[in-house]
Amino acid sequence: MITKYVDHELFKNKITRKDADFVLRSQVSIWEDIGPSKRGLMFTGFDSNGRLLEIAVEYFDEDDIELIFHTKDATPKRRKLFERIKS
Repeated sequence: MITKYVDHELFKNKITRKDADFVLRSQVSIWEDIGPSKRGLMFTGFDSNGRLLEIAVEYFDEDDIELIFHTKDATPKRRKLFERIKS
């Protein structure tokens, strides 16, 4: 699978590609379906520095691409959800 990034989303929130990838590949992260297409997932998890992030990805199976289009610190809502599920 080819990973593509919306870089201005990463940089405006001081998140590196490495941080985003860490959250996506972590077995500690949680995820949920987003969007009507059912091709997107929102991940919430810690990066390698212990920062709780939310990362949104859209999958394009026909091209074998995952597009990371939303990255930021986890909102209070997502933080609560993460803590509830992980406890």
